[in-house]
Amino acid sequence: MGANTPFLNLYKPGGGSLGTITPDEVMDIDRVNGNSDLIDAFASGTDTRLDGIENTLLTQPQQGTTAQRDAKYGTPATAAAQAALANQKVVWFNTDLGWLESYYAPTGTSGLTALGLVATIGSGWFPMGPGGPRMFLAPSAQQTLSTGAYFTNWTAPGTGVSWRKGGAAFLDLAAGVPKVKIAGRYAVDVRLEVQNGAGTGSLYLTLNNPAGVQASVLDQDTLTLNSSQGMMYKMQVTDWPMSPDDSIRIYAANVGSAIFAQSANGALISSGFYYIRYVGPALVSN
Repeated sequence: MGANTPFLNLYKPGGGSLGTITPDEVMDIDRVNGNSDLIDAFASGTDTRLDGIENTLLTQPQQGTTAQRDAKYGTPATAAAQAALANQKVVWFNTDLGWLESYYAPTGTSGLTALGLVATIGSGWFPMGPGGPRMFLAPSAQQTLSTGAYFTNWTAPGTGVSWRKGGAAFLDLAAGVPKVKIAGRYAVDVRLEVQNGAGTGSLYLTLNNPAGVQASVLDQDTLTLNSSQGMMYKMQVTDWPMSPDDSIRIYAANVGSAIFAQSANGALISSGFYYIRYVGPALVSN
C-alpha cells in the first residue's frame, strides 16, 4: 500500500523493486518515492531557498509601469470592485512616476474594511509615503503689491531653478497660481523678499478665498521693514487637506505698497521660493 512524506504529505505509491513499500508493482516507483523524500526534507528545512523567496515576496513591493499595474489589478468600475481592491492594501512602486502608491476607496463604500478616503473623494490610486508629487518655484520677476493683492510672479516648472515631480496631472501653475490637481494632504513652505523701507507689513498664506475670510488664513508673517536692506517673509503649512484645483497663495494683508522679490531672475532663490509637496492621501481619521 502507499505511504506519505512527513512534512508536505506527498503521496508515495506502493510497490518498487526494493520492496520498501509493498506490494511490488513498478520498479521506477522507488525513484518517485526517493524524489518525494528529498523534496519533503528540503521544504522542511529552517534555512532554504524557499524561505528566501517567501521573505522577498513579503517584504518587497511590487513594481512596474502604470499600464502594468492596471493590467494586473484592472480598473474597477463598481463600488464592490473598488472596495475589494482597496481591501487588498496593495503597495505598488510606479516606475513611470517614481513613487509608491496604493488603491483607496472613500469611507462608506459598501464592503470597505480598509481605511477609507474622506467621503468627497473618489476611488483611485494615490501616492503614499515620501517621494510623491512636489513642485518648487522661484520668482520670475519682482512685483509691486498693494494691500489686498496676491503675488503671482512665479517661474514655470522646468524654467530656471523651478521644477516639478509628477507633472501637471498632479500639480500645476495657472496664471501665476499654484494648484493641486488631485485630492490629498499637502505641505507648503514659502519665502518672499520685500524691499527695504519703513513701518510694518503683513503677508498671509491663504487657501482659495480672500484673506479677509479668516477661515482661509493658514499662516501669516509680520515684519518691521529695515531702512537699508530687504527682509524675508517666511510662512508654511506642514499638513493640510486640499481638493482638486485648490490653491494656497500669498496675500498682501497689510503692506501699503511695496516691491516684492526685487532681485528675482528665475535662476536664484535669494528673492524667495514656493515649495509644495504631497504628504499623503486624505484618509478619514483612524
